[in-house]
Amino acid sequence: MSDFPDDADAPYLSWHKHRTILTEEERIQLETDFQHAFGDPASARVLKMILSDLCFFRRCETEEEVVLNNYAKKLLSYLGDWDVGSEDSIIYKLLNI
Repeated sequence: MSDFPDDADAPYLSWHKHRTILTEEERIQLETDFQHAFGDPASARVLKMILSDLCFFRRCETEEEVVLNNYAKKLLSYLGDWDVGSEDSIIYKLLNI
């Protein structure tokens, strides 16, 4: 038996489909899930390592690094207010770390 919820428990997850556009309800639920997943110190360290591997904390010098960096930004967008158009919120969060 899997430790992961089935689609009935998490209808916003469609692993068998490549659905990139979420409804507002799905987006809010996913944002909440990401905040819970990375909401403790150990999880934050894991996220930091993932972001490091995705070239988030350094200048990108190759096309591959740019792609990885963009994916890091996409992951952060799932945490809420870390996306294009949220620059003021991002700066506020960075200044209050």
